Amino acid sequence: MPTPWHVLGLAGPTGDVRAIRRAYAQMLKTTNPEDDPDGFQALRQAYDHALAHARNGAVPPETSPAPSPDEDNSAPEPSAAQKAYTEAQAAFADHAPLCNALGALITAQDAPSPDTLRTALRAVLDSPALAYIDIQNRTEEWLARLLLSAMPRSDTLVPVAVAHFQWDKRAGGRESALLANVAGRNRDLAFLAKLQDKQHIHAKAYRLLQASPAVRDPLLRLAIPDLLKDVRALLALIRGTYPSLLANFDPQVLAQWDAFLKRDPISAGLWWVLLAAPPALAVYFWAVAIMRPSERQAIPPELLLLVPATAIAGLFYHFAILAPGRWIAKRQARTPLGLRLGWLPAAALLTLLATALPLTPPFVIGTGATGLVLIWWATLSNFIRPVRDRRTLVRLFLAVLVNYAPLALWLAWTAPLSPNAPLQLTAMMLTGVATVVGAAPLADFWSAGLSAKAKQTALGALGLGALATAGLLGAALHLPGLAPWGMTLLACLYALDRIPSVFLPVRFIKARYYGLYGIGIVLQLTGPLIDGISEAQSIHLFGGLALVAGICATASRLMTRRPSRRQ
Repeated sequence: MPTPWHVLGLAGPTGDVRAIRRAYAQMLKTTNPEDDPDGFQALRQAYDHALAHARNGAVPPETSPAPSPDEDNSAPEPSAAQKAYTEAQAAFADHAPLCNALGALITAQDAPSPDTLRTALRAVLDSPALAYIDIQNRTEEWLARLLLSAMPRSDTLVPVAVAHFQWDKRAGGRESALLANVAGRNRDLAFLAKLQDKQHIHAKAYRLLQASPAVRDPLLRLAIPDLLKDVRALLALIRGTYPSLLANFDPQVLAQWDAFLKRDPISAGLWWVLLAAPPALAVYFWAVAIMRPSERQAIPPELLLLVPATAIAGLFYHFAILAPGRWIAKRQARTPLGLRLGWLPAAALLTLLATALPLTPPFVIGTGATGLVLIWWATLSNFIRPVRDRRTLVRLFLAVLVNYAPLALWLAWTAPLSPNAPLQLTAMMLTGVATVVGAAPLADFWSAGLSAKAKQTALGALGLGALATAGLLGAALHLPGLAPWGMTLLACLYALDRIPSVFLPVRFIKARYYGLYGIGIVLQLTGPLIDGISEAQSIHLFGGLALVAGICATASRLMTRRPSRRQ
């Protein structure tokens, strides 16, 4: 004869009431009292037997006592299903008032004390009616909905209920989504308890969110470290990871904070610099007025001008870069390609014009001003499609900046060959800075904005341009007037080559970098074998050919390389 444990599908006797209830609930799914009354009766007897054993070790008799001879057996025995239903109804009649009392307390107009709520919940959890699996299932679902609907008043009850029913350890089941929400609320409340600890990294930001920002403004703007950054970080963390905690904050206060943070206030550090700028200027003019020339040489008062200069730079960054950059970022889906990357062809055009224009003060000033505008434009392009993290951005900047070193050295040596070198080099320098600053959007466009066929076409055009530049460098030996144009064309191609080159394998980049210097040295050593050329012409030709070789190597390697995820 099978034991009660085998009927329930258990391995053997156990004192775990929850395990017995789960096993009984699982067996009920396959045992219908109408289709198999005998099987249902055996299952119910096994369940009662297991519960009695788990609670007090008392095992009810497995067989009924023998009937008395005088007993009238003519009355029909009620079915097992009817008995189970009657017992459950009687237990529920005592259980329902306990649930109603808890519901009335938690929804009352005047909030009861946490101890009162916990006492009412404990009465529900200790109810004998929970021995009936159907009543327990309905009670769990009702309690979960009650706790979620009464946040945050129900916060004191959530950990107790989760621990009792082990909602945080369950998986699957028709009620798992509802119970998972309560378990998630329990996790969020644990994080809230950490926020209330003064040692927590977000403790100050949490205290600030308890009141309107107008209460502490302007102290918020002058606080160092910048508390507004902490508030932004905490709000993002709560909304992204602990969303149920929003019920623990005043919605009106949160709306005021959102409106306050959207104003793009000036950072605390810049506020202090702005406040220090007028006194620094006053001290500077006072020092200039009273100090002797010898004293000014020993202690130059011009150092005081660093404070207002920093203030001006900070204001420019905030109002000319940060504010319009954030405005553009909100509308990036409607930003055309020309607005995002139009500064690159404009910079190349500026370099060509600087080569053709005469060296006069108006053109020098105009070239410098135009180049600064292009740098500002390239900076704003970073806000349109920002890279994923700051580390990637810095790594990309450094890679492009370091790769500009060979071109900078070559231009410095060959500058005497250009009659308007100051104007031309100014344009080239500003173009290089714009390329470094705008490296991130350029790399993004190359990796995701171009098809494989378009990349092959662009690399082929880059290689052909490099070969044409090599011919122009050679022709400049006999036609010196072509030397400035060779410098300009090579500088433009080098700027275009910087972005594809960052997608080369690391070993190839290192080999190309050192090979470039090696080729330049070898070609330079052969320079004396050619009669009638100066040192500048030799560097112009052979150094330029080395740079051209690097561009050709990039184009050739990427054209023959299989497309990868990185590209």
